[in-house]
Amino acid sequence: MPRPPATPEIVTGTGALTPWSTDHRVARAVLLVDAALEGSPLVGALARAAEAAGARVRVHTAAGAGTAADAHTTAVSLDGDAVIAVGGGAVMDRAKLANVVAGGLDLAGTVAAHDRSGLLRLPDGRRGAPLVAVPTTVGTGSEMSANAVVTAGDRRLLISGPGLGADLAVLDPAATASLPRQLLLDGAFEAFNRTVGPYVGGPGRGERPDQIAEAVAARLVVVGERISSTPPSRGTDAADRAELARLSGMSHTPAMHLGRDPFGFRGWYVGHEVSTAADVSKVRGLATVTPGLWARVLEGDRTWGDTDRLLRIWAAAARAVPGVLPEDPVAGVRCLAERWGIRPVPPDALDTATVADTSLHHWGRGLPGLDGLTVEDVRAVVAPEAVVPV
Repeated sequence: MPRPPATPEIVTGTGALTPWSTDHRVARAVLLVDAALEGSPLVGALARAAEAAGARVRVHTAAGAGTAADAHTTAVSLDGDAVIAVGGGAVMDRAKLANVVAGGLDLAGTVAAHDRSGLLRLPDGRRGAPLVAVPTTVGTGSEMSANAVVTAGDRRLLISGPGLGADLAVLDPAATASLPRQLLLDGAFEAFNRTVGPYVGGPGRGERPDQIAEAVAARLVVVGERISSTPPSRGTDAADRAELARLSGMSHTPAMHLGRDPFGFRGWYVGHEVSTAADVSKVRGLATVTPGLWARVLEGDRTWGDTDRLLRIWAAAARAVPGVLPEDPVAGVRCLAERWGIRPVPPDALDTATVADTSLHHWGRGLPGLDGLTVEDVRAVVAPEAVVPV
């Protein structure tokens, strides 16, 4: 079975699919698309690009709630020489999971037999056909990661494994042209947290990972501020959308995380549980958790991260937009979320004790994500009294 490269090749524009399809001798391609995109100019352009290489193209619409059973149903349709996934993170995840099912994995059985952990690691890189990812949203960076999320009952389970990586990521500003400004800002905030969180959690191997993270964090703030300050009547700039897509993907690249603790982004695990408990987006979960977590870091609690590293990367981000953000990281990240229209979950909408217990059940108590933390530790980053007011 083919295995994906460690990092997907990145190309710009739908036309780049033609030489790739020629090089990979694609005779049959399956376009797996979001239902809202069926018949769209983007899907048409991708189909023509593959056909220009001599491929026969079939369009299949992704449907279902994102369960393992849905992945098995979709896998039956992935009978081409290449799978081209077009849509947001949910469609990317469906394509990745269906493709490993096509490669022989019993995903439904694997999920059913899984223990309490929020993370399921797949054993190897088996999968079906080469995978092309064409994102129509920004922030998740799913086109660059070897991760996917599956719905399992009332939980959202993170699945990770080399077989989930894409071979090619096609970034095209036209793919995000109709994306509402708020979703672009949500994506910028998610990518910012995914960049800063692991950095604060611990150093990488040498200076290079830190330099990359600091530069990406700063540019995300610059681009996010440009988008947020543009009058809605003007729409969003294609160059800003293109840069945001590249930065979002970079937040997943191995070069940025070389030598880092793979479980150093502890805020992600707690934010994930907050978003699940409150039934809100992952971005709102992060906006709820990050200020309290950073407050703990500034108080010297090294279980959540390193004070000097937080101060250093926040200074790099704040300097990128002079006079806009407070120097204090806690006040600053709350200010950033407010400026970008991202609302934390109201305190009275969360049972913090239950969220803390669930977080530890899925990610701690012997599991590496939150190992060594107590319910009180987790509540301290979720509870409102842990947040320093602006």
